[in-house]
Amino acid sequence: PQGHRCIALGCNSIRYGYDDAKLRYFRLPPDENRRNQWLTNCGREDLKSHPVKSLVTKVLCQLHFHDSQFMNAHNYQRLVWNALPTLFGSDTRKPEEFKPLVDAKAATQAQDHAYTAAGGGGADQRRYMLLCADLKRQLADKERQLELLQKYRDTMFDTVLRQARALPPDKQRSLVGSLLASLKPRPDAEVLQLLRQNALVGPELPPEATEPRVRVEVLLLSREHPGCALLGMGTHCALGRGLYQPPADFIHFGESWEAAAARATQQETGLPIQEPQVCSVVETLRPQDQFHCISIFMAAHVACPDPQPSPPEQATCANWQWFLWEALPSEDLLFWTLRDLRRNNIINLDTFL
Repeated sequence: PQGHRCIALGCNSIRYGYDDAKLRYFRLPPDENRRNQWLTNCGREDLKSHPVKSLVTKVLCQLHFHDSQFMNAHNYQRLVWNALPTLFGSDTRKPEEFKPLVDAKAATQAQDHAYTAAGGGGADQRRYMLLCADLKRQLADKERQLELLQKYRDTMFDTVLRQARALPPDKQRSLVGSLLASLKPRPDAEVLQLLRQNALVGPELPPEATEPRVRVEVLLLSREHPGCALLGMGTHCALGRGLYQPPADFIHFGESWEAAAARATQQETGLPIQEPQVCSVVETLRPQDQFHCISIFMAAHVACPDPQPSPPEQATCANWQWFLWEALPSEDLLFWTLRDLRRNNIINLDTFL
């Protein structure tokens, strides 16, 4: 009958069946690196260029494997997972070195108890190796699941951050509290640092930030937009992120109100101003935000033909728009100082044109 011949050079053994009393034959490994190592060792490098499908029926007999390459040296049924054929040429084993499986079983049963316990380690070793392989597969599955969960968590966190940047501070604080609760057991400080890096919460305020400060805010006027004021949304500021506000900044030491108004407008909108004049003074106190400020609102004319803003890169606000003073965004979208101005003061911007 036709059989599979061992591919090792000089080996004449042929596989006809699966009788345990005959030699064992082993297919080439599916892994390319190990398969090429087998072909190199048995002198058949010519087969490396053959299609993988044509190598499925290629076999090596057990005469080319040392006992250490078998899971159980009593029956030579299975190779260890990283077995390599190393016995070729004059080192090739003789068929008579291998006893039939039935003889091996009888010899094992004839041994005394102590020797059987010692010699039975082959089966134990096989069970141990199978258990290790199973545990490795389980560990790999868990690692893949953990990696997917981490990617899912990071994606969800980034999505929440992108949506939260447009929220008013009150709602941001509520969201931050929820994130802190959901990300336990991470330390709060670590989570807050992560949120600050993503610009969801502002930097920690220095101790002097709890003291009252004086701030100038400029209501820009333009004859091209009668009855309107220019407002931008805070994007890169520690306070007022996501809220509409006019060009504003804290007054520097020794700086006049007019100079502060011109500087704040220039650094936020890139527009020059003229004729700034005080139109209202507002005190705003928010203990929960460590914010206590005296805001000097000044009305000023845009000193250029084109009143369209061109904010510098260092500007803290963006999306500048002209809003009718009587149709400003809702209060929950206005910065605290501008919100207080609208609540407590009646200003007719037309009187400053």
